[in-house]
Amino acid sequence: MGSFGVAKVPTLWIYSGNDTFFRPDLAKSMFDEFVKNGGKGQLIIAPPFGHSLFGRREGRKIWAPYVDDFLDVIDLGNGKKSDWAKIDDKYFRKKEAKEQNKSFAIPAPETQDDK
Repeated sequence: MGSFGVAKVPTLWIYSGNDTFFRPDLAKSMFDEFVKNGGKGQLIIAPPFGHSLFGRREGRKIWAPYVDDFLDVIDLGNGKKSDWAKIDDKYFRKKEAKEQNKSFAIPAPETQDDK
């Protein structure tokens, strides 16, 4: 793993406690190797959710708080916690999209309504 290079910014590694593709011991081993080779970051073994932690809407309530906290620690957050777990719409309304993007310190994309 060390031959893949080192990230220039802190990274967040989140794995589900029962992921069958990347079991916690494998995730920890990869992260340890990453750190040993100069990488900086944080490893989270989240509560059991399987391999689809990021792929299923229900997983948001597990991973979003970790992401918010990590962004605050590295001074990229805005101190406001995302409300992703409470959004039921398939698509965000314009205002909600901008608020979500603020949570992740990424500018919201400009839309026709902004022009």
